[in-house]
Amino acid sequence: MFQKNIAGKTVLLKADCDFNFLNEFDNVFAVYDELTSGNICFGAEKNGRKYFLKYAGAQPKNYIGKPEKAIERLTNAAGLYETFKHEALANLVYTQEFPKGFLMVFDFIYSIPIGPLTLYKKQIHSLPLPIRLKMLDNVFDFFNSLSHRDYIAAGLSDSKFLFDIKKSTLKLSSINGFVKMPFQNTGRLQGSSVYLAPECYQNTMLDERVTVYSMGVLAMNVLGGALTGTDAKESLYYIAKKALYEDRALRIQSTEKFLKSWRKAVLNIPFNL
Repeated sequence: MFQKNIAGKTVLLKADCDFNFLNEFDNVFAVYDELTSGNICFGAEKNGRKYFLKYAGAQPKNYIGKPEKAIERLTNAAGLYETFKHEALANLVYTQEFPKGFLMVFDFIYSIPIGPLTLYKKQIHSLPLPIRLKMLDNVFDFFNSLSHRDYIAAGLSDSKFLFDIKKSTLKLSSINGFVKMPFQNTGRLQGSSVYLAPECYQNTMLDERVTVYSMGVLAMNVLGGALTGTDAKESLYYIAKKALYEDRALRIQSTEKFLKSWRKAVLNIPFNL
């Protein structure tokens, strides 16, 4: 193992790596080197503005693949960020290529993930219901726009959904796993098992009903017990539940139908909740 001292933290690598690009920043205040994606991430500041950096090209201790593959994935993801600009997506500021690496620089999000830690889930569930509904609507709108462009939302996990503390919004921090429809699945689609529909484990053609399933999971995770208690909120529960049918023939058939049904149910919730 090679050791690097970055921002006072000892980073272990399987091979030596040049991080001189960090010298372009005034301060590096965070290092995230426990990832299995092949990326090493940093929190950095320049001219009073804070950024989140994703770098592929190193060989982090927890990554079992080749650095070239991580570079390819991150490079491909960069194009998706440009294509899918949306308020629910982390804002990509710029990218930079190196002989043996690739860097993506985002605006820093003052946030907590919606999971997987119970502490995070409790904080999200303590938010007023209108805030959580607004958060979800923005992400659902984003997922619907993906379907319109023939993409499936994959590679999802609770840790990639970030609650922006300053703006009270929910943002998706990574879209590396998104795939274009029609997509022939040959094994297991990327992402946390919680967000994967049953067909994501099968040798079959996948479509937007995979995204519908993920929308149902996200609704359950963000709203939790708030989905029951009144007729209006129970209607949201039944929409989310129908999005989670294991048989995709019985599931809500499109993100468009899910979003329309969801918004109609939200409008029936009294403002005094």
